[in-house]
Amino acid sequence: MSRRIALLVACAAGALLLAACGTVSVAVATQHWASANSFLQASWDLDHDARQVHTAIARHRSPSAIRTACLELFQDANGVNTDLLPTPDAQLTTLLSSTVDAYVHAAAVCDEESTSASALVAVDHQLVVAHGDLIATLLREFAVSNHPVRILGIP
Repeated sequence: MSRRIALLVACAAGALLLAACGTVSVAVATQHWASANSFLQASWDLDHDARQVHTAIARHRSPSAIRTACLELFQDANGVNTDLLPTPDAQLTTLLSSTVDAYVHAAAVCDEESTSASALVAVDHQLVVAHGDLIATLLREFAVSNHPVRILGIP
């Protein structure tokens, strides 16, 4: 009977060892996710689109020009929502989801209210909040992926 138990223990230990070999750390999984999904490019696109909306609002462009910028942001934000969520890290998923929601909401209001100056002021404010959320999301991705954060001008 003790041989059976020893064999069972050896098999269980082997199975655990094989299972451990097949797992990937959250850092590695996040690195692969970010690379495969072009996370940094998608983040840049959201930031660029939001700046285009801000510029259109600040320069009092025509409602159709503002709507065009807003629709571009809306499409890119929805693309991020579809293509990049969920992430390998729960906190990163929460942050990215919140960021995308903020951009989608601002773009939708902008599209619907492109002739309302007060609504566009609110949209511009929402974009500032979304930008802060995007920075928090990027910092989380850097932290989880073990990437060093570098700030220009600081060695």
